[in-house]
Amino acid sequence: MSLSFLDLYSFYFNFIKLKKKVGVLLNVKPEKINIDPTAQEKYLNYKFWLKESLLRAYKLNLHNTKNKKNILDIGTGAGYFPFICNELNHNGFCLDVSDNDLYNQMTDSLGLIKFERYIKCFEPINLNTDIRFDLITAYMICFNNHKQEDLWKSDEWRFFISDLESNYLKRNGLIVLNFNEEEPGVYFSDELITFFNNENYQIDGNTILIKSSVVV
Repeated sequence: MSLSFLDLYSFYFNFIKLKKKVGVLLNVKPEKINIDPTAQEKYLNYKFWLKESLLRAYKLNLHNTKNKKNILDIGTGAGYFPFICNELNHNGFCLDVSDNDLYNQMTDSLGLIKFERYIKCFEPINLNTDIRFDLITAYMICFNNHKQEDLWKSDEWRFFISDLESNYLKRNGLIVLNFNEEEPGVYFSDELITFFNNENYQIDGNTILIKSSVVV
């Protein structure tokens, strides 16, 4: 991703500010975390993940958008992306499982509003909220049974996307789905590529961009 000179300047200014703020806010107690120490080390590396998440926000032009957006980040993990959305004057919400002690402590430290849900195939998310979102994101997706034999196919994705569009996405909203590798260099099957193309979804590397087709 290439940034203009002004965007590059604002990116590093925001990164320095965010890094300092998160360093103060994060309050994680390792003795209360029941999780692999390797995972702890990975996600507590906030400087790396802040930079990655800030790049995602800039790619979506969230730094230049004057209108405040409601943004839902599914599978948020530590919550860096919705935290950045809040710092860019948007309303960032997050969704993840309820039983990950590390994620819970981190999202609490960052003051995030969190929906606690498991994403399961052919089951509505049922967020119990009237909020409609301008942007719904899911980065480094694992809820699709990543690297398992029952990896989601087109029917599962059709149900999931329809649920988001019908119940949570604003008119003219955007869904961003960012996939993990299933095999070296392979993010989704030929069947999924055909499905995404038939639905006129934009494929950008390992990311699918879906503009709302539902009138709310």
